[in-house]
Amino acid sequence: MLSLTKFCNRLMQRRKRRFWHPVVKEMKSRAERSWPNLKPVQDRTHLIKPGARLLMTMGRDENSRLPYFLEYYRKLGIDHFLVVDNQSEVPMADILANEPDVSLWSTDESYVDTRFGVDWMNALLGKYAVGHWTMTVDLDEFFVYPFMGQRSYGELLSHLDDSEKQSFFTLLVDMYPQGSIASAHVPLGESPLEHAPYFDRLGYYTLKGGHEDTWTRGGPRLRAFNAENYAAAPALNKIPLVKWNRRFAYHLSTHVAYPTFLNHAHKRNHCPTGALLHYKFVSSFREKIDHAIKNKNHYNESKEYQKYLDKLKRSENYSLFSPISEKYYGPESLIQANLMTAGAWK
Repeated sequence: MLSLTKFCNRLMQRRKRRFWHPVVKEMKSRAERSWPNLKPVQDRTHLIKPGARLLMTMGRDENSRLPYFLEYYRKLGIDHFLVVDNQSEVPMADILANEPDVSLWSTDESYVDTRFGVDWMNALLGKYAVGHWTMTVDLDEFFVYPFMGQRSYGELLSHLDDSEKQSFFTLLVDMYPQGSIASAHVPLGESPLEHAPYFDRLGYYTLKGGHEDTWTRGGPRLRAFNAENYAAAPALNKIPLVKWNRRFAYHLSTHVAYPTFLNHAHKRNHCPTGALLHYKFVSSFREKIDHAIKNKNHYNESKEYQKYLDKLKRSENYSLFSPISEKYYGPESLIQANLMTAGAWK
């Protein structure tokens, strides 16, 4: 017999299934317009089985990151990768051609004009990810969750299914070396964690956003580059893991999704949260910043944000290490720093 709570939850779900949010409609329309510009390079989506765990990513001139990225997420439990190559000088196909679990598209469409790739994300997720738990991350982001050493990714997904939760909140945690940013050279195929193992254990600030979201800023990008201007610091809240539904869409990268209940960090039963270890601050940092500035690959056009970008350009030989730096030894490091929680998943 259903409890009253579960009965009410199911009634709400039925109502949601009949309702198309206006923002979702807008984002779906944009995705449909963008779809013809995604040219299949190797389409192996026919190999995606029911219940397969998917990952969506995109990039440009980041081939050196691909070998370890694939290794990491395969070990995590990803079954199939959906990848967009946006005008790389050396095509991603050179690296991915013999990878049977990778489907690859290329596009000449502008990254900025597609809401920074969101249109590509929604196009591919809407076509291939419906009914699948799907991770959407950048090539420099590595997903971690509570009890990761003891419990599998499948167990996490089962817990979310049992909790009737369709998304998973994470904090983007910037990682950096003890020495200068330029000193963190990551050889091909190696883990960036070995070369940039530190994070800020303090200095994160949270506000409620306008999309039922929890808007978080902090870490070294606030401490070192935006100390006098909180609003100019990049957002760290992300919803990278979603059990995709045809009535879902990303709106502002993976920071904001619609319908807005997907953005909830916690539910009333205190669901766990995770983190994305973010390896921006390694030796390729200056090259990426120059590329982002040249192509205006950022949302904020304010003078304050331009000052932030100028600081980033000059920081290649700067060390982010400080008294609040903590070495990462596993998810427990982030739980102890209150950057991640196991919630009721005990």
